[in-house]
Amino acid sequence: MVINGGPGEMVVKLARSFDNFGEEDDIKLFNKVECWCFDRDQMDGLLIYSGYISGYRPVLSGGAEYIEVTLLHYISEMSQIMLRTSNGTTEIAQNSLDPSTIAKNIIDYYQADDGQVSYTPTSVDDTNTTVSYTFNTYTTKEALDKVIELTPQNWYWFVNASNTFSLKLSNVNSATHSFVLGRHISDMETWRRGEDIVNRIYFIGAEDAGVNMYRVYSNTSSITSYGIHAVKYVDQRVSIAATADIMASRVMNKKKDPEIRTTIKIVDNNGENSDKGYDIESVFPGDTMRIKNIKQGVKTISLWDSFVWDEDVWDQTLAYAAADVIQIVSVEYHPNYIVCEASSRTPDISKRIEDVQRNWEGTSTINAPATPTEG
Repeated sequence: MVINGGPGEMVVKLARSFDNFGEEDDIKLFNKVECWCFDRDQMDGLLIYSGYISGYRPVLSGGAEYIEVTLLHYISEMSQIMLRTSNGTTEIAQNSLDPSTIAKNIIDYYQADDGQVSYTPTSVDDTNTTVSYTFNTYTTKEALDKVIELTPQNWYWFVNASNTFSLKLSNVNSATHSFVLGRHISDMETWRRGEDIVNRIYFIGAEDAGVNMYRVYSNTSSITSYGIHAVKYVDQRVSIAATADIMASRVMNKKKDPEIRTTIKIVDNNGENSDKGYDIESVFPGDTMRIKNIKQGVKTISLWDSFVWDEDVWDQTLAYAAADVIQIVSVEYHPNYIVCEASSRTPDISKRIEDVQRNWEGTSTINAPATPTEG
């Protein structure tokens, strides 16, 4: 499970014979599958995955026979369904709206094409900002990723096992989970990285009277500490300076300092000793965490509720940084343990090569008609 996304692929092995495993019965492409957990913490059961069969393969290995079934969560549909109106228009203007309203409108369009993911009255929070953006030939997933770019810092979206879409602000002032070394955590590693610092942004927006919007943003304290790390940000659908300001500010505030990442393995508490381990089914991307029982030296732990950028976490050792409140960005689930990756910053929406592709597509479709011609 990942932040700004949801559950990924699940692989299930079934102890069935190679030549008689229920093909076209329960083992059938696109059959819906639910996976539930029942244990001491979830006596009534908890849905931990719902999706469909995307592939399967019978395996004969020595004397062993089994069927390996691959499942995909319904969030995968979002990369396959194009954002469009009821009459097929793929150019959709969202003007002077809160990004939360835009996100709900996107889900509404997606559901009109039989999408399985929905939202509830409480799952999408207002960001209390106003932006304008015009989508054209965006998939649902691409459109939701763009919404995050339009939000202030520390907002994220997530789709859970029951196919509910959420848009939330990270609670970086307190920890959702406190994990204790020696009790909950069996393995841990943490590292600091500075190769993706950004402290100057050259923003190129929409064209007006033959001239593109061209703005530059800088963080002088970060430049003083780490030197210039400049990037070019191109989005020719942005025509309003206030929207460009929000988008650039989000990137700058997130990337002006080095990133600290921590990976931990947390064991389940349903073994013989219930005092060891944690309720692993309660941990999700977007939650915040703190690690306790880390060996300390002479420095004190810097709490994020009294946090000062470039004076506290970034000037501490990794041990102290790992003890601060950080956000969980991914959870790899196994029946008896989970592997969590947490970061001092929310992750990028997409990898750099995908950014290049998206910028190229954005430029190529900027003048595309609002409605495609039927072929």
